[in-house]
Amino acid sequence: MLTGPEFLTTFLYYFVCTALIVLLVISQGMGMSLDRSSYVIGMIAGLVAGLLGAYFNRSVTFSTSFKGNAKTFQRKFQKTLSELGFEQNGQMEDFTIYRKSLFAGRVFVKTEKDTVTIMSRSSIVKRLQQELNLKSNNF
Repeated sequence: MLTGPEFLTTFLYYFVCTALIVLLVISQGMGMSLDRSSYVIGMIAGLVAGLLGAYFNRSVTFSTSFKGNAKTFQRKFQKTLSELGFEQNGQMEDFTIYRKSLFAGRVFVKTEKDTVTIMSRSSIVKRLQQELNLKSNNF
């Protein structure tokens, strides 16, 4: 089964990148020396960016069953994805891949008899849940 970066990995990515950028700006851009307060500012900015980035951009997997015909659900699902700007981009294992742009991420969808499994960024999955009125206990 496909998996993406979860909370800790995403947090560390945003934390480290932001802390380094802040330290670079303080030392090179502002011409200040790197002392204890510079590192504290970098760590606080990294913590904030890490938490926000991990909350919105971590990968989640969502599975739910749907009522009715699978073809009807797929048409509605594809219409919703196209309204959000996603286009079908290929296949990987049993998943269909939808892509919006380079930085928007991808949506991996596996449709079976009466269930659908969606894997993407947390913010995208939440939006799809709202648009399609999908409910699940595992999100």
